[in-house]
Amino acid sequence: MAFNFGAFQQGVSTSKKEISAQRKDNASLYSQFVKDNPNSNASDRESFASNLTGNNKGYRAALPSRAMMESNVAAYQQKKG
Repeated sequence: MAFNFGAFQQGVSTSKKEISAQRKDNASLYSQFVKDNPNSNASDRESFASNLTGNNKGYRAALPSRAMMESNVAAYQQKKG
């Protein structure tokens, strides 16, 4: 039985496109969450990100890290006064 590398490569390419599209969608949804919930704390943002990505590291890579979320919340709080 011969392995069809062309079909395999096409499958990998399609998968990469789907992952890229999902990352873009997740980033957009996360951004909208922050806009809709500017007073959310880092835990709320982390929870939303985890639920959004299903804890999939590949999808999670497009979203801010916990440390960045904490930094963003602190900057917002400081600006808010």
